[in-house]
Amino acid sequence: MRYAKWFIVGILGWLAKKQYGPEASYPAIAKVLYPVIGDFESPSELGKHMLDFAFNVIEEYTDEQTRRDEDEEEQKRDEFDPALAYRQDRTWGNLRRKALRNYKREKEDGRFRSDLFPKLS
Repeated sequence: MRYAKWFIVGILGWLAKKQYGPEASYPAIAKVLYPVIGDFESPSELGKHMLDFAFNVIEEYTDEQTRRDEDEEEQKRDEFDPALAYRQDRTWGNLRRKALRNYKREKEDGRFRSDLFPKLS
């Protein structure tokens, strides 16, 4: 829990950059999102959509890692410990790949709400 907000913020930043494209600058993205996104306590519809996306990525990744540990007959590696894993660079990379897969899948399925994102000026 200590690092959870940082992972969520990291995924949200990645998601915003993915939505607006690599040519968009972070200051330009922040300028359009900041007034409409809300905060953790009272997020807007866009904020809720983005937070749900980030929570799902983190929960799915954690569940997959935990299941992988449970499925292994021989514990050749240490059991997955989120408190340790979420402080490692490797986990950030894995979450980014997971977020990309989820983003592509949700875009293809029509579940990703691109219409909620304000246009860049």
